[in-house]
Amino acid sequence: MTGKHYAFHKRWTVDMEARTALHESGLLVEFTPKTGAGFVKVSTEQPALDYLSAKNGRGNAGVMLERLKREASDVYLWAKEQGKS
Repeated sequence: MTGKHYAFHKRWTVDMEARTALHESGLLVEFTPKTGAGFVKVSTEQPALDYLSAKNGRGNAGVMLERLKREASDVYLWAKEQGKS
């Protein structure tokens, strides 16, 4: 049996050249070259909050956004290790 976040990485697009991870919700996370998966900034937080609120309710959106930020780091490191873009 798989967990509820199974295959979460399929919802992300990683651009190694631009050092970004883009989620299907519109959340765009930018990374620094020095810290690996430590992100510099989240460029599109409000559209992602709107997407998450519409999909799952306003009360859960903030918590889900924090999880997506952690996922961004995970998927970016995975793509970096795999040499993917």
